[in-house]
Amino acid sequence: GGRVPWRVTGAGLERSAALAQAASPGEVLAGAAAKVLLEEAVRFGAERAVSSGAAWRVEGLGGVVRGVPFVGRVDALVAARAVVESVRAGQGGVRLFAGAAGVGKSRLLEAVAESASQVASLRVVRTSAEDLRGAGAMGLMRSVLTGLARALGPVPDGAPLQPLGALGLSAQEVAALWRRLSHGGPSGQLQAGDATVTETLLRAARPGGVLLLVDDVHHADVASLELLVSLLSTPGSRVGLVATTVPDVLPVALAPLPLSVLEGMPRPELRALLGAAFGALPSAEVEKLVVERAQGNPSFALELMRALVERGAVQRLGGSWQATAPLGEAALPDSLGLALGARLDLLPPQLQRFLTRAAVEGSVFPSALVRASLPAEDAVEDAAELLVADGWLVEVAERPGCLRFMQELSRQVLLERLPASALRRSHQELAEVLAQDAFAAEPAREVRVADHLLAAAAPGAAAACERAGERLSARGEWRAASDYFRRAMGDAPGATPAARLWQLGMLTRACTCLTQVDPAAVEPLAAPWLEKLPDTESPAARAEVVRRVASADLKLGRVAAAEARLLAIRTVAAADPEVLAWVLGEQARAREARGDIAGAVDLLTQSFQRMGGRPARASDFYWEHLNLLGRLQLRLQQTEKARASFTHASEQARATGHVVGQARALSNLAGLRVLAGEHAAALAELERALVLAEQGGDAQEAARIHYNVGRLLGAGGRADEARERLERARERARLAGWREGEALATQALVALGVHAPRS
Repeated sequence: GGRVPWRVTGAGLERSAALAQAASPGEVLAGAAAKVLLEEAVRFGAERAVSSGAAWRVEGLGGVVRGVPFVGRVDALVAARAVVESVRAGQGGVRLFAGAAGVGKSRLLEAVAESASQVASLRVVRTSAEDLRGAGAMGLMRSVLTGLARALGPVPDGAPLQPLGALGLSAQEVAALWRRLSHGGPSGQLQAGDATVTETLLRAARPGGVLLLVDDVHHADVASLELLVSLLSTPGSRVGLVATTVPDVLPVALAPLPLSVLEGMPRPELRALLGAAFGALPSAEVEKLVVERAQGNPSFALELMRALVERGAVQRLGGSWQATAPLGEAALPDSLGLALGARLDLLPPQLQRFLTRAAVEGSVFPSALVRASLPAEDAVEDAAELLVADGWLVEVAERPGCLRFMQELSRQVLLERLPASALRRSHQELAEVLAQDAFAAEPAREVRVADHLLAAAAPGAAAACERAGERLSARGEWRAASDYFRRAMGDAPGATPAARLWQLGMLTRACTCLTQVDPAAVEPLAAPWLEKLPDTESPAARAEVVRRVASADLKLGRVAAAEARLLAIRTVAAADPEVLAWVLGEQARAREARGDIAGAVDLLTQSFQRMGGRPARASDFYWEHLNLLGRLQLRLQQTEKARASFTHASEQARATGHVVGQARALSNLAGLRVLAGEHAAALAELERALVLAEQGGDAQEAARIHYNVGRLLGAGGRADEARERLERARERARLAGWREGEALATQALVALGVHAPRS
């Protein structure tokens, strides 16, 4: 008859274990008994089934909001749904939403995603450009395509785009696309695969459409944005974009797109939000205090309510949150930043230090890197999990092991509280850890190390900037590469001749990169440095800088200026046979621009003679100049000499691993076959060249090949095939910025339409 003591039975342990196993990291699940016991003090999510029966996610403990429902924003939802309807109707559509921090931009995208996921056959891809900062050129497109691949099927290790094969892409095409997106071309050119990216998204959009949801789109790389705008403007693309940004920082490429501004939420919507988030509506007194202080900012309103609950200033009584004391005595923060700072102060010191170090690393960071950079006593194993559970951090689905701040403002608050000396030390320690072999696979590692060392004002910053510039130029991110080479140089001439010689080398590389994207900016960059540095030192190195300026002049059509510069450095360049050979090559291009083909051939011949058959330091010297020589010889109707030059160019490119050089040589050889009437052999040669051009990232050559194939097919009476290739030529030329090629393809299409209308 004695009382049986309470104890946990075997069945209870099994149910607890099942709940723990079913829970995600940072998530707490409760069974039916716990829910009945605690539902007055704890807020639970929707019911879901686990192996042990029904379970509920714990959404709120002690007033801490873990999940925020979507409330209000009816007009914004209508505008976003109009994009979805436009995509479903077979068109494209776009809507940008701009708003200040905390107004609910990300939550709006979540609501749009939830709504769009209910539309049959519509493929929805969501990403955050904030998560991609530092990912480099085409970073946004990489994220979009990997998200699309995950939506199509299981993704095997090491082949993140393999499921795209379901769209009709061959395994070779998928592999080449990923190589280009992740590494760039051997010559650093990125544009060739843009047409492939466009084609992939257009295929994915058939038949039901693709909706891209991009948070913080203002952080996306320019290359991706330009491609995206081009894609959205394609008639009948069936691709839609809904994106968020902040006021006053809209990228130029997005300026023409329709934009809606998210203002503060009206009082009824804020009241409904607080009621949904905290399980009961606030009383009139509590509501007045929170709403007036928040001034329409929903995140600030939630933080204020959270502070009131945690301090015991309000309690849930009679189905609503009532004040327990005069609210005028409650010391509440005056801004969202202060509210977040007050909540940060409540964290244990070790978690505060983890968050602070993470803030220094960036908005998105690898948890292992942050933990490894901290002293042993601060490297709490489950720090990340605890901070996720407490709503400070969220996991980045696209990057396993990475986290991001729930609110960017939290990161800014942490950085503002950090003394300058501690900030520099944090940057230094992060750079040292990131440079270790254990983190060799980190994306954009060289660039991030350089950024940290620059921020730390460390002695190794210059060398790190050089490595970052090399990485960026290898990926074709010319402008960014030029910036890092310039940062490597510093602001003043070095103290020793060796240091100044190194600076000239960095200046040469910066000018080379800048010539690719902004030739008009090359002379303004080079001239001040050439004036700063002694003109009697390192004449060959100075000549290399001047040659780069002359090359930019030629791109701008300033033939006379280029010739004057090249003539001025020719005597100095003679001290180094390879430098002189390059100068002669540039002079040959200038002669070609003037129409003096024979003179250009003579200068190229002199260039090769100066090299004397010795290996070149620059691996592209021989194939580049041999291709140029062959084209000039062909213009002089020296067919056999041209064939020999193109053949040697192909051999040199193959020997040095330059697929771009091989593609150009094969394309030129195909032209000779056309002249000989060997059209079938020429088509086969051009197809081989196209594979190499696409693989190497040479957009202009790929467009030229498609154009030549289209002309050949049209001449052979295969009008439909010709039309398809000419359309692809026009698209690739447009994406590459090759206006002449775009015009040629358009003219050929018009002529084809006149003589051979579509069947």
